[in-house]
Amino acid sequence: MTKDLQVMLGDPKKAILSMTLPIAFSILLSSVNSFADLAWCAWLGSTALSVVGLMNTLYLLIAGISNGIGIGASIAISRHLGRKDYVGANKRAAQAFSLAILSSIIVSLILLIFRVPLLSAMGAGPIMDDCMAYALPFFGLAIVLLMNGVISGFLRSEGAAKKSMGMLAMAAILNIILDPIFMYILHMGVVGSAWATVVAMAISDIIGLLWYVRGRMIVKIKLRDLKIDREAMGDVLYVSVPQTIELSVVSIMNIVLNWFVITCGGTDGLAVYNTTWEFVLLAVIPAYAISAAMISVCSAALSNNDYDKARVAYWFSLKITVAVMITCSVFLAVFAQYAVHIFTFTAETSHLRPEMMQALRIYCIIIPFFGIMQLGSSLFQALRSPKKSLICSFACVMLITALYTYAFTVSMDAIYWSLCIGEVVGGVMMFLWSLLSFRMEERHYISSKAAVAKLQI
Repeated sequence: MTKDLQVMLGDPKKAILSMTLPIAFSILLSSVNSFADLAWCAWLGSTALSVVGLMNTLYLLIAGISNGIGIGASIAISRHLGRKDYVGANKRAAQAFSLAILSSIIVSLILLIFRVPLLSAMGAGPIMDDCMAYALPFFGLAIVLLMNGVISGFLRSEGAAKKSMGMLAMAAILNIILDPIFMYILHMGVVGSAWATVVAMAISDIIGLLWYVRGRMIVKIKLRDLKIDREAMGDVLYVSVPQTIELSVVSIMNIVLNWFVITCGGTDGLAVYNTTWEFVLLAVIPAYAISAAMISVCSAALSNNDYDKARVAYWFSLKITVAVMITCSVFLAVFAQYAVHIFTFTAETSHLRPEMMQALRIYCIIIPFFGIMQLGSSLFQALRSPKKSLICSFACVMLITALYTYAFTVSMDAIYWSLCIGEVVGGVMMFLWSLLSFRMEERHYISSKAAVAKLQI
């Protein structure tokens, strides 16, 4: 565990590469897990795919809160580890843990109480019963989903990307195994997919917590530190709140966007729209992994005002991300007809194949811009300017929503192109503003340092 921290605080290029591969592998397994869910559901027909696609929006809402707290904790912990302040790091980990428990209770209560009007507003009318049954495990056991992202953030904060990978990999592998058991052997149908996810993540959470309970990590979560500490909690919330709001706004607006889609294309249109997006999520895994690694490395460097190291880490991350994203985009566009066969191999879903191919090829344009958007957001977090990232994401979502209000009256193709335009504009905006913010903060620090030196003379 000391070696992991030393690598993270050392050469930024080596640190990013050493952390990126395990993180990418764990996210890849999670994506494969999503593909497995949809593939198993494909046997049940397009209605089952629609249920999973629609409910995935609410799942991502909970995951957004989890990742928001996890990112806030990761940055706060990394900054204190960068200064060798282990007591401060321990306090922030404990406060994030308490925050996750409180948030999960609130989220569960709200979702359970308002589940009927919420699902109705999402357009679940024709498939309401299936959606209600599918949502209950996620709503009632939100703590399981919340803890997964938070513990993973703890591990990444001290450079333990391999342990984070092991934890997330366990969840993905167990889910893939449990899916057919719950869905077909236990005759639970599409609802079995939700229970498989919750059970798999619960086991994964226990494994992650055991590393801390047994004292195998540098950061220690102590019972006495769980009591609310204003300074430490404020440090975590400073990034967690805007990041959580950003991810939640995107998820909530996706509910609105799903309404446009289901109104325009029905359940088949929703199945194509959401299922095909899984390929984009798969393609941008390297960008997510590189960004996650960059946050920890840049946060630790910036805690010591080492802008040179942070700059090297950012530009190295950007070059790799752009190269990989373009390669993935071209590959998917060329082999689109073979890729969509994964979800259209049954008689019940084969009629969706032509439209899925068309949607996927349009989505491929988004992939490189999605990658630089993620890097820009991560740089904002490392700079402790999460509100700017929130503004960019909100502007992007508002643009897409405005485009959808016209597109849904035209065709599903118009919706796909509207999404493409919005994501491209959002990616460019996030990239340029984050880079400008970095340069301005660096210049401000250099000017302040020069002024202090002049006064000392």
